[in-house]
Amino acid sequence: MSGAKISYALDNNGNQISILNYYNFGSPSPIYCGGKGCGVLLNHVSEFKREGRNGTQYIPAHYRLAKGIDHVEHCIFKTSGNHSLGVDLSDQDVVSALRRGDDLFRIHIIDTDDQQKIHIKEDDFVNNPNINAIKKDYRAKGKKSTYVKTIQSLKEIYDFGLQNPLAQNKIQLMLNGEKRFWNDFFFSVAQYEELKQKIRGEGIVKAAVVGKVHVVRLASNSNPFEHIEFHPQKRRFSSDNYPIVKLTKSMNSNLFNFVSRVLFYGGFTIEANPNKLMITHAIGDEFRTIVSSESQVIEI
Repeated sequence: MSGAKISYALDNNGNQISILNYYNFGSPSPIYCGGKGCGVLLNHVSEFKREGRNGTQYIPAHYRLAKGIDHVEHCIFKTSGNHSLGVDLSDQDVVSALRRGDDLFRIHIIDTDDQQKIHIKEDDFVNNPNINAIKKDYRAKGKKSTYVKTIQSLKEIYDFGLQNPLAQNKIQLMLNGEKRFWNDFFFSVAQYEELKQKIRGEGIVKAAVVGKVHVVRLASNSNPFEHIEFHPQKRRFSSDNYPIVKLTKSMNSNLFNFVSRVLFYGGFTIEANPNKLMITHAIGDEFRTIVSSESQVIEI
């Protein structure tokens, strides 16, 4: 069984479904190879990213052969040759890894910035599909740290650190080729000032923030996006710190229940434009991120 990544497929009605339109067509299933005279069963693979020693790789969505299936011999998507590619495999469960005492985890959760980069690669993939790919024999190349692929897994690491304070200075999370300790990645209300200063020093900081929903601001004529305002960190002799989530138009604010505590992941910046500030009833600093997927948010 061998085959290249495929940029389009056919549904039951013979419609050609590009990877760019898969969800617009309602995630059709089953789907088939569009190679002339082929028509074998395919699967859709969502976009994802890989963290490694050399940084982040963004993998666009694509179609691939269903398990146990192969293209017909003359199909343009059937690969040839036999090239061996060393790949570090890691599908370990996060909870099991924590119980074993593992202390390095690779963040593979896709946030809004990652989605934009992946969409660029998807456009390039659709316009320049790699038809002449060679067959790859994947082989494990030693043990590698555990993938954190979901916000639920990220919550498990957060909970473990709370229950085991000594682990906060041992557990490291890798993203964008950088390793950061637990207590330099997770920020609850008591650490908002620390996160704000980190943002001021670095510009954009990817982090997981814990907050309690305070205000849900619906879209309006003056602001077409919904925003979530969280309870601030109150400070007696300095500005209060307000975490803000901006929702893309594809997101629904119902995901954020009033007064619930949530953990949300993304790239955080400080809003410096006074005309764009959401907090107008008090003096404070806003640090915010954009949420474009439910995979970035979980109630705790």
